[in-house]
Amino acid sequence: MDIQEHCSHLLHEIDLKRDFMISVGIKSGLSHEETVRYSQELDQLIVRFQKNCSCWKNFLLLG
Repeated sequence: MDIQEHCSHLLHEIDLKRDFMISVGIKSGLSHEETVRYSQELDQLIVRFQKNCSCWKNFLLLG
């Protein structure tokens, strides 16, 4: 998998994790352990994206 595919995959994972977190947060509350877990996992994905996909920075800002 090249870097562009990797970054695209990470963006997709970030979108899915955010959707799960929002759904659980609405259903169970923002301080529910599952919501917090999804939030922490989302943070980790975002950090991975920021570290590995700096080449996408301009694309995301312009798009």
